[in-house]
Amino acid sequence: MTTPPEQPRFNPHQYGVRPDTPPQQTPPPQAPPGPTPPGPTPPGPQRPPGPPPQWQQGGPQHTGPQPVLPPQGDPRPPAGPPPVRRRGFFGSLLDTRFDAMVTPMLIRGFYILSLVIITLFSIGLFLFIWGLGGNNPYEDASAWPLVIACVVAPLTWIFQVVMVRLALEFVINQFKITEELQKIRRSTGQR
Repeated sequence: MTTPPEQPRFNPHQYGVRPDTPPQQTPPPQAPPGPTPPGPTPPGPQRPPGPPPQWQQGGPQHTGPQPVLPPQGDPRPPAGPPPVRRRGFFGSLLDTRFDAMVTPMLIRGFYILSLVIITLFSIGLFLFIWGLGGNNPYEDASAWPLVIACVVAPLTWIFQVVMVRLALEFVINQFKITEELQKIRRSTGQR
């Protein structure tokens, strides 16, 4: 047998109400001084003259304790370490403290170069496998080398691209971890 979960208890301090003070009562609305406008009055119960009820004014309908808002803080941003100055490729390359990393800048170009090389390799593989069938226009050649080339070359391309991508993502992930650790050290004032 399980017990039902315990319900959260009402905490009046959460809403800015002290339990030892009675709730405030609002006085009933007063009719504005002055004469009533002339004209016929409609039949039925009459509302006393004065401002319309709160539900017609669009005002708040909750008259119980109101939550206390926290005080507004200083609008200026908190003082912290100055922003990190980004260096260019050659500035990072010549950085002897190794604060700036060059590899993340080179990863994109290396990936594009890898795609070009893998594509050229797959086209060469396709032509090689197709050429194994003996493309002699004067003989009846089998279609199997073409079918095999159409299957093997794209699968080889996909496999190689996935492997290069996984390796590069691993490398770039290591650099992102390093960058985040540097941010944490700067924010805590460590060096």
